Amino acid sequence: MTDTDVADPPRRWSETVERQLERLEARLIAEFCDGPVSERTVHEHLAAARENYVGARVWIYLPILIEREVRHRLRSQMPTADGRRIREASIHNGHNRDRSDHLASPTPLRV
Repeated sequence: MTDTDVADPPRRWSETVERQLERLEARLIAEFCDGPVSERTVHEHLAAARENYVGARVWIYLPILIEREVRHRLRSQMPTADGRRIREASIHNGHNRDRSDHLASPTPLRV
């Protein structure tokens, strides 16, 4: 780990992490915005997820943690074939959590 990976930034992290988050936002927009999710929604979820890690001292894992959180939020907004939200459908079908819910925990890990 280098000095740029560990520090105490107020809201911006290293240029590398910022670039990774910019690319993440572009990927999420491309992936989710052709459906019922707007570009603004993607941006808002990304901003909210970033806020959860403002005081993080280790930055190297932030992009993947933020991506998991945002993907979880966006997937929970996607309707299933019968019009219900994914989370509602999995609960109705007797599943408390599927594998993607487990990997993309809505509660961020503190780094």
